[in-house]
Amino acid sequence: MTEQEVQNRCELAAAALGEHFDAVQIMVSWQESGITRSLNRGCGNWFARQGMAREFITEDQSRTLAREIVDANSDEL
Repeated sequence: MTEQEVQNRCELAAAALGEHFDAVQIMVSWQESGITRSLNRGCGNWFARQGMAREFITEDQSRTLAREIVDANSDEL
C-alpha cells in the first residue's frame, strides 16, 4: 500500500467517524520495503485530539511500567 493510499483511507475513515463524534484521531503504522512508516489523521476538536493522544501514551506507559514491576518482583520470589 502506498503512502497516498494510506492517507486516503485514513482521511475517509476520519471523515466518516467525524460525522458521529466530536473528535477523531487515527494513528496507523505499516511496513514498506522493510521500513516502518506511520501516519496520523484526525478531525474535530483539536484540543480533545491532543488530550486523547496524551492520555493514550500516559496510560500505556503506566500499564507497561506496572507490568515490568510485577515481573521484576516475581523473578525475585
